[in-house]
Amino acid sequence: MASSPDGGPLSLQIRASYTACAESVFTHLATRFILRDKSIETFSWVFSEPRTKSTLPSWVPDMRFLLPNRNFVPPVRINTWASGDTEVAASIILSDSKLLICGRRVDIIDRVGSIDFKENQSEKVDLYSSDAQKIPKCWPLWRAECTGIAREAPHLEQDAELPDAFWRTLIWNCTDDILVRAPSVFLQGVKSFIEDYMDRAQIDFKSVTKKLESGQEVYLGHFKRSMVGARAGTLLFAMVPLATAPGDFICVLDGGCHPYVLRPCGDNEYRLVGACYLQGMMEGEAMEMAELEAETFTII
Repeated sequence: MASSPDGGPLSLQIRASYTACAESVFTHLATRFILRDKSIETFSWVFSEPRTKSTLPSWVPDMRFLLPNRNFVPPVRINTWASGDTEVAASIILSDSKLLICGRRVDIIDRVGSIDFKENQSEKVDLYSSDAQKIPKCWPLWRAECTGIAREAPHLEQDAELPDAFWRTLIWNCTDDILVRAPSVFLQGVKSFIEDYMDRAQIDFKSVTKKLESGQEVYLGHFKRSMVGARAGTLLFAMVPLATAPGDFICVLDGGCHPYVLRPCGDNEYRLVGACYLQGMMEGEAMEMAELEAETFTII
């Protein structure tokens, strides 16, 4: 408590100042995170509205549309550091609202899973109908879409089991323990959880400890995300923001916990789409690959 010179309590009145516009405040906050705190965690914030409604630079979060849980994924659920032991290396040209930041280009996104089932011409689905009506129709479409992406891996035979990277991407390869990655027994749990949920089947609660645990990760992994396939067969699967489109690419930025999706927009400039999960690139692997050269990205 504040005190006056004579030792008595001091009454203070604090008023908000609205002299600066919201865009200026948001840009100033993002700049402090990046330059002072050496953090790009604001790149991982999740929004309730498409960023197309914002006039801010893509690297500045529009906090008017942040979801209550603003993080890409709660840190308590998964502990990753995709950039290894690197630190944020960035500068900002405030006059042009451009961010120059170092990183490595990992892969180009070739195919994005369809999550708008109303656009599927083979079978219309009313997204406002009840789950009992909607889920039996959506489940086969979603499964076919994800399977199609998985089958594009050049090294995968047509009748082979979905590769390990596929189901690990669905659950971000994590468990309730941030130090423990998903064990192989989760494979059947992920399969059965999805099938039971989608088909409204009866669940045997006597033997579903792992099923329920992996099921929680399925919920977590799909929140505001979509599955994609990349052009390189060994780096095929990723969980990305819903705004991701073919032609975007995945990169690892110095000092970042997650990989990020960037969109080329001419003259060596890019827009930030958001954070993503890329199986096999969450523990600093990109920084040890000699073929991935460091470069500076100009994000607008």
